[in-house]
Amino acid sequence: MGRLETLKAIDQVQEKHCSKCTLVAWMDKLETCHDCPVGKNLQELGSKLGGDERSYQPILDKGFYMTFSDIDYLRGLGVPWDVISDHIGWNKSFVQKLYSDRNKALKPKEDFKCKH
Repeated sequence: MGRLETLKAIDQVQEKHCSKCTLVAWMDKLETCHDCPVGKNLQELGSKLGGDERSYQPILDKGFYMTFSDIDYLRGLGVPWDVISDHIGWNKSFVQKLYSDRNKALKPKEDFKCKH
């Protein structure tokens, strides 16, 4: 599958599934949702576009100064947690916990209702 076909496949999956997904509203900054099987499929397709390690090495080189957006991007490319955490200089479980806590903080409360 060429690059153009891969991009079309990603668009089709996002159009069919992600546009109706209840997680998307609070996860709009993420490249892909890591909590659902469709997100995993998107990760696999995205990894075909990601190229080699050289394409994301400058982000890993930020080390401790990586942002959550950087981590979102790397995870979207399928970079393993242990590689990311090694470059940050913290253990994997701590980095995953911070990332998870950040995503929970972004999720709106269930009882929130817009007054407009």
